[in-house]
Order: sequence, then structure tokens, then C-alpha cells
Amino acid sequence: MQPRVAQFLQLPISPTPKFPVMVGNGERTYCTGLCKETPINLQQQLFTIPFYLLPIQRADVVLGIEWLSTLGPVTSDFSVPSMTFTHDHKPITLTGQHSHTPTLASFHQLRRLSNMDAIAYIFYITIYPQATMHTLAVPEPDTNNPITDLHPDIQTLLQDFDNVFTNPTGLPPPRPHDYKIILLPNQPPANVKPYRYPHSQKEAMATLLVDMLQQGIVTLSTSPFSSPVLLVRKKDGSCQFCVDYRNLNAITFKNRFPIPTIDELLDELAGASIFSKIDLQLGYHQIRLDPADTHKTAFRTADGHYEFLVMPFRLTNGPSTFQSAMNDLLRPFIRKFVLVFLMTY
Repeated sequence: MQPRVAQFLQLPISPTPKFPVMVGNGERTYCTGLCKETPINLQQQLFTIPFYLLPIQRADVVLGIEWLSTLGPVTSDFSVPSMTFTHDHKPITLTGQHSHTPTLASFHQLRRLSNMDAIAYIFYITIYPQATMHTLAVPEPDTNNPITDLHPDIQTLLQDFDNVFTNPTGLPPPRPHDYKIILLPNQPPANVKPYRYPHSQKEAMATLLVDMLQQGIVTLSTSPFSSPVLLVRKKDGSCQFCVDYRNLNAITFKNRFPIPTIDELLDELAGASIFSKIDLQLGYHQIRLDPADTHKTAFRTADGHYEFLVMPFRLTNGPSTFQSAMNDLLRPFIRKFVLVFLMTY
């Protein structure tokens, strides 16, 4: 059982000696406790089962061979699929789930699926009534002469505040919202072997690493932590550097800072007729990592072992930390003429 499920259900957790478990993808994880004699309802049938707590992925509960061995003789029909056995002196048949016609998912269902890493892509469409939109059209700039192609009003604005748009050099300054990684007690370092990827991706990864080293957002590491890296192809054909922090996230305390839903924000816009948008570029990298926690973000590539000095993407508390920082920064203006919308990928 996932530890967060046991905590959410407030199940009594008994300490148990740690032991390693090899899961389906070949990785090792460690038991963190035992929930004795836990009642569970399977298709209107009540069972009492002891559950070991493991930071498993994509499932809340896994019933394995240890539970199946308590059922005695089992008849399975994989064409249905179903399994039949005797429980409390009566025959029981459990059937598998068939695929259903897609249905609308609520926000809470989406958040649960996202926490389970069960969502590959999310696409959304926002339709604005034409009569309520008053925008200043900005044409695609000429890359050879990007400033003079803009509307004169925008050109003047950019020139007056050109220091805002300069690329940062070096680390952001320490702030109250520096990112901290607080681990659950008695957890070994998250250490996952690197993924395999083709030679062409190794070259692209090396190029991205050189850029990050020059920007000062990563540095060489000797940490016992290590998370695997993969490259994700973006719509423009370029590659995005992604670290798979799922194992680290599984042993990290969760920050429950509220993040507003798109429905809430749209309600706030009722009656508004003029809109402007500020889109932060790599906003997470503008939040510094607590120096005591940088080693926990370590990742490994074919070229070496590195760790982040700024908040990387895909850490479990990244959205909460960023939302909290933006709320504090813009607090005098929130819901007067400013809304903060966080879109994570």
C-alpha cells in the first residue's frame, strides 16, 4: 500500500524491520511499515488483509502472491477475466474491469490521476466571447530586427524596462521561499539507475548540460542520491531536459499549499473586459534551492553526476512553492487586478 494512502485513511501503522522489495520495473524499494488486519472491500466482498507500506507508483494498493496464497485453490478465466475461490465457506468470484466509454473526469479525479503519474497528456480549449475581448495584436517579430517591428507603444515600453527582460546571470538571490526538500523519516537516498537512450540524445543532453553549467543552475555532485534523466521532444522540435524525480517525490513530505483551479480563476474574471498576460520564462529556476538540500536533486547522465542549485521541474512540492512565492510577491494586487495561474507540464 502507498504510505500516503495509509496516512490519508488514518490507518494504524506498526513499525517493521526494513527489507528491500524488487518491483515490476526491476527497481528496489523499501518497506516503511505495516498496517495489520486492514479491512478492504473487493466487489462487495469484505477481506481483512495486512498491508506492507511501499512507495509504489501508479497504484494505491497491490495484492500480491502472499495474499493470493491465503485463498486456497483459485480458478482463473482470463477470457472474462475472472477468478473464483472459496472465502468464509462460500464461493466468491471477482471479475476484472472492462474498458468503458470515456467519461468526463472531475478536477479531484484529475488531481488523483496526476499524483499517480497516470496522465500522459492534458489538452484544454478555452473559448472567449469575441465581444468581451479587447487585445492589442502583436505581430510575429522579425528575428533580424525584433524591436523595430513592434507596435510603437510596446516598443517604448520594452525600451523603458529593458532591464526586466535581460537573461539572468548566476543564481537568484536567497529569498524566504527557497525550496526545501523534507524527507519522510528513516528513508534511504533515492537512487535509480539511469535510463538508456540513443547516441543522438546523448549529444543533445550534453549540449543542454553545458548550457545549464554555464548558467550556474547545476553543478557537479558526489551525492548518494541519483535520479534518471530523459529528453522530451517539444513541439518546435527541440528537446527538453527532464529529470524523473518520482522516487524522490515518494519519500518527500507534501506541501499542501492551495493551488486555485482554472474554474475559480475564470469566475474571478467575470465582468472584466481588458486582459494582459505575463508569462514567466523558466519560473522555477528563479527560485533557489536550500543549500542543505541541493544534493537530493542529484541526477546522472552518461557524462557525469550533477545536482541542481535552483528549483528543478517535476519535484512534488514545486507547484506549491511557486504558487506561494507568487502569492506573497503579488499579495497587494491579488484579486484586484492580478491572478496567478500555474500551468505545470
